[in-house]
Amino acid sequence: MRIWHYYHIRVNVPKGEREKIKAYAESQGMSVNKLLLTALEEYQANHAEKENYDHDE
Repeated sequence: MRIWHYYHIRVNVPKGEREKIKAYAESQGMSVNKLLLTALEEYQANHAEKENYDHDE
């Protein structure tokens, strides 16, 4: 038996945005959770690349 441990993070968005985000996630074959985690991973990867570039100068 596997026991999963998760933290919950609440995200507030303007009215109407939740439906847009959900529709976009579904159009990409993802859940909203997976979409947000993927976006965060991509942001971190891009930010780290820029940060490393700035330090090389």
